[in-house]
Order: sequence, then structure tokens, then C-alpha cells
Amino acid sequence: VVRATCRFSASIRATIRFARELDTNTAQFTILTPYPGTELWDELRERLIETAGKSFDGVHAVYRHAHIPPFEMQLWNLWAYISFYLRSRKSISGLLRFLRNRMKGQSGEKESGAVRQSC
Repeated sequence: VVRATCRFSASIRATIRFARELDTNTAQFTILTPYPGTELWDELRERLIETAGKSFDGVHAVYRHAHIPPFEMQLWNLWAYISFYLRSRKSISGLLRFLRNRMKGQSGEKESGAVRQSC
């Protein structure tokens, strides 16, 4: 989660670069999301553009950042995933393996000795 107030672009680029340099198999990037009842919610209350619903998922911007529009924050989040998972042959094969396993799990095929059914 990147929470920058003025140097957002530089901060997010540095975070993405750092994640890539770690050379791990997985990474998760999210947009700062204030949830009801938290201090962050109270702090950002005046800047909220959503107050309920499915947008509270870490992928959608639910508040107006002081320096970057909500849609641009979402694009940065998407770029973080794209640049991380498409950084090398190794990471692309890992992504494809993840997607293949995910599709198997959704199709009701056996996973860990149990059958997972789709609803």
C-alpha cells in the first residue's frame, strides 16, 4: 500500500521497482482503502467518493487523493501488477502456472485430494 501525499508518482515507481528487485514469485499491490470505523476513515471522510459497496477492495480508489485522480491511482495499481508479473521469463511462467491452477480450481477438478465445485 502506497500512501504518499505529494510525491506520489516517485513513491509508487520506487515501490514497484523495489518489489521487482526482490525477485519474489508473488506480490500484492493495493490502493489505500479507508474502512468505516477506522481512524483513516475519519481522517479522509471529507474526501470519500464511495461510502459503501463493492469498491472497498483495494483495487478501486474510494477517496480523492490530494495530488492524483482516482482513476490514475487505479492505473498505477494495474501497472504495478503488469510490470511485476511480466518482468522476466521466470515470472511469466509463474503467472501462467498460477492462472492454470486457478482455472483448475474453478472447474471442479481435484485439488489437494478434495473436489472443489463451482457454484
